[in-house]
Amino acid sequence: MRLPDGHRPVTEEVILGDCFRCDRGALQVVRVGELVGPRGEAPLYACRACTERLTAMHHHTHETPVRPYAAADAPTDPR
Repeated sequence: MRLPDGHRPVTEEVILGDCFRCDRGALQVVRVGELVGPRGEAPLYACRACTERLTAMHHHTHETPVRPYAAADAPTDPR
């Protein structure tokens, strides 16, 4: 499974499993994160199509924030 250039999953391991986003099963998935709660954590696995969609959503959010005023108050990179 290839991800968009410059993006890496939480783990490199590709397994056969269920995608948390599209609810399809028996797909090649990679671990993309986890849900953490007071009783433990649950790993999140996503298929290639959903991983690409999540990456696109991430880029879109950074390019056009829903609340532009929030970006104005965000700390800047001191470099």
